[in-house]
Amino acid sequence: MPIYEYRCQDCGHKSSVFVRRIGLEVEPVCESCGSRRMNRLISRVAVLRSEDDIFQGLAEDVSLDDVD
Repeated sequence: MPIYEYRCQDCGHKSSVFVRRIGLEVEPVCESCGSRRMNRLISRVAVLRSEDDIFQGLAEDVSLDDVD
């Protein structure tokens, strides 16, 4: 269930819209001015990892070959 971000073309306000299904047509409305002239933004993606995955990634990234 994605969260899409939009920016209003009229006032520049940025809004987030929770969508229940991918592919569902969304008509966002600006929370600030009520305009329907919204552009969808490309946003960063958050990836949740377990503590074990984080430590495993750190162990693979660290090379101790050059340490005396």
